Amino acid sequence: MMSQEVRKVRLFAGARRNIRAVILHSTLTTILWALQFVYQYYALIPGELGGSMLRSFALTGATLIGFALAIGPLRTLHQKYNYVRYRRTIGVWGFTFIILHFVSVMVFLFELNPIDLFWHYNPFANPIIFAVFAYPIFVSMWITSTDWAVARLGFRKWKSLHRLVFPAYIVAILHFTLINPELLLNPTGYLLIGTTILVLILQVSAFLKTIRGKGLGRSAAIGFSLMIVGASLFTTAYRFRDAVAGDVEPNPNLPTSVAVTKMKEFMKQKGGNPEVAGAPIEADKNFVAAMMKTGMFERLNYMTSGAVMLENKDGKHFVVFGDDFTTPNGPDLVIYLTKNTGPSTRQDVRDGIQLAPLKSTTGKQVYEIPEGVDVSQFNSVTIHCRAFNVPWSYAPLK
Repeated sequence: MMSQEVRKVRLFAGARRNIRAVILHSTLTTILWALQFVYQYYALIPGELGGSMLRSFALTGATLIGFALAIGPLRTLHQKYNYVRYRRTIGVWGFTFIILHFVSVMVFLFELNPIDLFWHYNPFANPIIFAVFAYPIFVSMWITSTDWAVARLGFRKWKSLHRLVFPAYIVAILHFTLINPELLLNPTGYLLIGTTILVLILQVSAFLKTIRGKGLGRSAAIGFSLMIVGASLFTTAYRFRDAVAGDVEPNPNLPTSVAVTKMKEFMKQKGGNPEVAGAPIEADKNFVAAMMKTGMFERLNYMTSGAVMLENKDGKHFVVFGDDFTTPNGPDLVIYLTKNTGPSTRQDVRDGIQLAPLKSTTGKQVYEIPEGVDVSQFNSVTIHCRAFNVPWSYAPLK
């Protein structure tokens, strides 16, 4: 039974005392997320709603948690920079966006199937494992970031619980720097990287100042141990990252988000299919037929460009790539006739008609459509990476 003192503490007493600061920081964090989303959706990968949501939630949440973790050591180093009263609001919003990130990942990438998160148990091969460790800690921080929770748990227990944010932050850094490093090479990623580096510098500097003044007490010993563990994890992660990538083998059963990353790692390590020509197909150069529909290839997971036509000749239908067609060579690329005008999922490919493996990465090439196919039901051509079960690129037909 709760004591009378605990019952007197209202749930959001701290927020009520600092309501103006809470409103201000809530507004600023919302603006930060909105800017992150706009950049992801309109600039980085235009039109990708699910990916833009989950990336903007992750980047905003991790950046805000970094801001919150920078406030404590900043005060330790310079007493005049005492912003501790703002730390809770910033941290709560950071945890909120991380929770939204997790929900969006489950909805958009894993179709609410948590088993798919554990496609590999080596966290250096599957950095989602690091996130699985950090996420429950961040959620517990979110739930207990109230004066009521402090009174209910007692300050010492509450403080011990909230110190878990430090190991969680270490593995969170490993998660977002290993999961898809290419997506950090832009202004939003640079903001997160810069914030993270600043936090680490401030934390280490404050730690050194503390032990110079007070010696290596219990709290300092824990902090020192965390630094050793963190340094060991980072060293292991980046020492063996390339080795792990080199062991990648094509696997069509990986979740799509994981498969895209592994497909790109495979491309870097081993390239594409050596049987695919790198020059135009001589036998197809003089093919002439009546054009029915036309379109231009659009980037999905790899940059592909050039025209594609749906043509008719002697009662037969053909997909014809234009002279300007070009795409990188990938593992087991196959041509599909697809129904959706913007096919971007595995289901779009499953609903389509497989034509033939890609003949060449450049130039004109012709693919016959099987007899009996009602071409009026199909509105696009898709290049699909069958080895990893990932749609590569597509062209809407009009």
